[in-house]
Amino acid sequence: SSLLGYRPVRRHLVDENAPPTFCPTPALGLKVTLGGKKFISGIARDDKELKRVVMKVSGPKGSDIQAFSEMIDGVAHDLSNYAFDSNNSTYAGLKGSYSVELEVIDDVDQTTTQTFSINVI
Repeated sequence: SSLLGYRPVRRHLVDENAPPTFCPTPALGLKVTLGGKKFISGIARDDKELKRVVMKVSGPKGSDIQAFSEMIDGVAHDLSNYAFDSNNSTYAGLKGSYSVELEVIDDVDQTTTQTFSINVI
């Protein structure tokens, strides 16, 4: 028999050991007026299971201040309910430049991080 024209079937393999991803990449506005909020857009994904989303903020109030840590589940999680609140007295409340780190963690503690810069005016 001839193998002419034979093409192997390609299957998409799910890598359950891969860290979480963002798709689409999250976004946060570049500036916010003091007292306002800017919501994050994007979706966190994992081939197996997501476990936690964490936001840390660095700025005039200090470095790596935890804004929140929330348990999540599923293979995809919409990030649009999360916001940088410029009025939050724990990590913001002052005009200036801030670095916002959004971290997603899967059920085997693999982490993916996205960092944003935002100015409070």
